[in-house]
Amino acid sequence: MAFLFAFLLVAALIAAVTFHVALAQNQVELDRLEKRVDVEQRKYDKLMGDVALSSAPDHIRSRALELGMVEPDPANVSFEVATEPAVPADPESPPTSSLASWEEVKDQIAGAP
Repeated sequence: MAFLFAFLLVAALIAAVTFHVALAQNQVELDRLEKRVDVEQRKYDKLMGDVALSSAPDHIRSRALELGMVEPDPANVSFEVATEPAVPADPESPPTSSLASWEEVKDQIAGAP
């Protein structure tokens, strides 16, 4: 009976040590992955900051000037302002085909310079 008790005690100790080793190995792997996630998160944050800076209007303007683009002369810039509000389409009327609309537009722009 003492032999059986000693055998079970040794088996339980071996199981406990095996469990502890597996737990320690998994913890090491988990720590490694957490460090990797932190590194990648810092990279992501830096890239998002770069995107924010690159898409700022002042940066776009200065980069365009560096590339040789020029600002337009304000005297030559014109904007068309509607004098009448647009009339909404009649919901009762049937939809027009795109071909018919194209023919109307084509006729209007044919004489345009």
